[in-house]
Amino acid sequence: MGTPWITSGATHQEFVTDSQEYVTDEAIAAHRLKLFPIGTLLVAMYGEGKTRGQVSELRLEATINQACAAIIVDETKAKKDFVKLALQANYMEMRELAEGGNQPNLNLSKIKEFPLSLPTNSEQIEIVRRVSILSSLLSRLAARIMTAQAIIDRAVPALLSQAFRGELVPQDPNDEPAAVLLDRIQKARAEQQEEKKRVPHTPSTKRTKIVAKTLQEIKPTHLKDTLLENGGKLTPEELLRLSELTLDDFYTQIKREMKTIRDVRPDDQTRFLEAIS
Repeated sequence: MGTPWITSGATHQEFVTDSQEYVTDEAIAAHRLKLFPIGTLLVAMYGEGKTRGQVSELRLEATINQACAAIIVDETKAKKDFVKLALQANYMEMRELAEGGNQPNLNLSKIKEFPLSLPTNSEQIEIVRRVSILSSLLSRLAARIMTAQAIIDRAVPALLSQAFRGELVPQDPNDEPAAVLLDRIQKARAEQQEEKKRVPHTPSTKRTKIVAKTLQEIKPTHLKDTLLENGGKLTPEELLRLSELTLDDFYTQIKREMKTIRDVRPDDQTRFLEAIS
């Protein structure tokens, strides 16, 4: 297969463990390519977007292209893991050293002259240890945030469903169910349409312009957001008024938002609380 050949595009990885391209022994000899050992640090000197200045570490013996700078750390003078962290921490400072027009580039002399403060070996080891612990905590926190967000996305429709069923606050037994209200709204709409047909249109010199929101102007979660903004304690009539929708659009929007509720399990809210604790 040949010898692995690493380009600057691979430096987005923490460790380079494999290669997409290989070179033959003849090519290595012809172009005087150097073979770098495991543990060599790679710095991208140029590349598209955020590539320039990225730092990675070889986990295999490989050759590199001219877009990478190879750093072999003398462990008697500095700890490799500390040097890697220091270079990664100075990513923006490294990028600012680049020169050129449309696509600024670093060069080997810029990287060789880049200053790094070196504490004692014991301090370097302790810094690496603490950063490793913080990185692990950060990874777990990010995973918990993603889990919590997924549960929120499922729990909110459940909250809206409970609100329409009247399960969030104590209910007056004399109040009509939401389903009855929707049926009444639908009948009222039909009666209004019939009334318009029966009453002849009379031109008027003055007309009151009714300003109402349209379905195109609102978010897909308009009713849910309105409900949550008011503590989830609105009657259907109050929700209709605050939604600023016409009867027709209110009825349509309810049906739209109710479609998101079907797949929500009752225990989702409990699991959400567990996820953020």
